[in-house]
Amino acid sequence: MRGGAAGFGLRPLVAQHFRYLPVWRNNWNLHSYMVERVPNSARAQLGYARQLAERDDLEGAIAHLRQSLRIYPTRIEAVARLGLLLVEVGREDEALDPLYRAHLADPGRLELTDVLAGILTRRGEFERAEAVLRRSLEARPTFLWIQYDYGRWLAERGRYREARPLLEQALPRLPDAHRARVLLPLAEGYLAAGDAGRAEAMVRAWLEVRPADPDGAAAALLERIAAVRQPEG
Repeated sequence: MRGGAAGFGLRPLVAQHFRYLPVWRNNWNLHSYMVERVPNSARAQLGYARQLAERDDLEGAIAHLRQSLRIYPTRIEAVARLGLLLVEVGREDEALDPLYRAHLADPGRLELTDVLAGILTRRGEFERAEAVLRRSLEARPTFLWIQYDYGRWLAERGRYREARPLLEQALPRLPDAHRARVLLPLAEGYLAAGDAGRAEAMVRAWLEVRPADPDGAAAALLERIAAVRQPEG
């Protein structure tokens, strides 16, 4: 039943209504036509939802995604899109279940990881947020942006020793706009490991990018590094 509703029903429909092709001037006409003719096609509902979202009719898109999932509950692309759109319209509580289902099915999908971990962090559910990040890293251990996101998340919690290996791997490949965001966390990681020289090098590199040091974070870190370097006694 699922195969007929979701996929096989489209082919005879297209053949039967081939004479109507001139009205399908674009995907919008195609998807609206298919939803009207085959309302029980999960694929048609999903395609129409995409078109509605592109036209900023997010609530309409959500309604058709729900219909698609009633027909074909395990189509992960529809589950993921539903969760992301619910977040976009400000309904994070409703979004959690579809986001989590989609993340478990595709843990390496960065968009889902970012959104889901962000929601859980804002809710104070740090263990669940970290589990999402860790699962993504396990799925794609060399992916730059997962290393970057997880490393920064750890650094923001003051867990610099754990953040350091991830940020070290990410740093050489980061665009210039993102490099400065990991230099001070890396300095903290090196300082925590007792490597004052590398800690200072990271701070100096940060000051080359942001010499004004607006909040004094670099200056304070340099003072701590200098204190570590002073001979005891």
